Amino acid sequence: MGRTIFFITLLLSTVSSCTDPENQQGNNLSVGHEGEPCLPDDTCDGSDLACVKGICEFYTDPCVLLDCGEDAVCQLSPFGDDPRCVCNENAFASFAGSCHSGESLVEREYHAQPFETLLEQRYYYLYIPGNYDHSLAAPLLVDLHGTASSVPEEAYGLEEAKASAERKGYILLRPRSRSSQEEGYVVYRWDQNPGDTDENHRFIVSLVEDLSTRYHLDPERLYIMGFSSGTNQTGKALVDTTSPFSGFGFFGGGIWLSGVLQERGNIYMATGFRDYMRTYHYNLVSRAFASEYPPESMFSREFDGGHELYGVLYDELFDFLDGDERPSPGTLDALWTREPFVDQTTLLTLFQTADGTLLAGGAQNSIYRRDAQGSWHINEITGTSAFPGRAVTDACVTAGGTGIAIGEGQLLRSFDGGSSWIHEPKIGETDSTMFGYQHLNGLACHGGLAVAAGYWQGVYSDDGGQQWHDLSFPS
Repeated sequence: MGRTIFFITLLLSTVSSCTDPENQQGNNLSVGHEGEPCLPDDTCDGSDLACVKGICEFYTDPCVLLDCGEDAVCQLSPFGDDPRCVCNENAFASFAGSCHSGESLVEREYHAQPFETLLEQRYYYLYIPGNYDHSLAAPLLVDLHGTASSVPEEAYGLEEAKASAERKGYILLRPRSRSSQEEGYVVYRWDQNPGDTDENHRFIVSLVEDLSTRYHLDPERLYIMGFSSGTNQTGKALVDTTSPFSGFGFFGGGIWLSGVLQERGNIYMATGFRDYMRTYHYNLVSRAFASEYPPESMFSREFDGGHELYGVLYDELFDFLDGDERPSPGTLDALWTREPFVDQTTLLTLFQTADGTLLAGGAQNSIYRRDAQGSWHINEITGTSAFPGRAVTDACVTAGGTGIAIGEGQLLRSFDGGSSWIHEPKIGETDSTMFGYQHLNGLACHGGLAVAAGYWQGVYSDDGGQQWHDLSFPS
């Protein structure tokens, strides 16, 4: 009986020695205790132990548990707790809070740079001005291209944008939109495919966040602008409640997507009165008015131009977005004299009747007449405009005394030498369907002939504008 008990006791003792962690040290299997390897999840067996380089050690410094990386150090609050990472002297913090020493500044211009998104590989252009270094946070201008078929991010106004970036000290970022095949071409446009506007916005925001890990960006000075289809994509940033941008520029267009404009910075607009995209500029203005956007936060550069990105305006755009600086109205040349005017409006065209009377056309369907004494009067316009509130961009008088005025698709005529005017129906398209009407901006009269031209189409009339016929172009 005694032998049997002894055997069982020995067996239990042997099993216990194999499973007891205290007895595993001889086999190098003990983990989680002081001086021992950390547990598989990089923790230790005890609240007073920390895993430091794979070994469990006693700690009193909370920084032991905080990995700040090579570009930062851990610092405690004045009370000796609340450990936090502080960037090294030559490093900066990204928008996510991590510290980085930044990219080499040997190269400052990057073409067709790849960027991976969840859906696909995207591309962008980047320009770093010569006065930038990592020690100071720099402003960023995201510049969205217009519709193009090859390297779209460099298609419009690039040299002017680079020159402005050098003068003003901002980093220039030009992302590339998504695309699709259209009539044998690869067309890049910000709303080219269903859902592109949302997907492009995510891409742009992610790209800016990634850029903040490589360059020292000021999160309070992030601006975005667009040309043509890029204006609507800019509008997406303006209606997004989480948008990181605080300034918005619209060149050659406006907005046509839905959403309430968020009051988060200045809005700069530059769309010429002869631009076929100006209808979307009007949409933007009315949407801003409906959203009660502060008038002092908006500026519209008015000019008698067409659908073009005028690079000379980059400086003006940046000064208004970044410094709330409106351009000076300037002064008249010495050879000019200012005379009193009857209205507050923008004038776009000046023409003369057969008897020498001067007339002027301008914004908001306005026509004015100057009498022999040099006083200006508002001309009466009756009827209903095909496009209320649009501009009169050109006008003339035929040899028969019929006045013709056009602008942004509308048509007006005068039968008394320009003293009074009447709105007429818009001129229909004659050769192809573009707008559903002739978007005419330029007009000339010679004898009994009137010739009008606009975007991709033109017409002529030999009966004072009553009938219009297709005008072919050799190009």
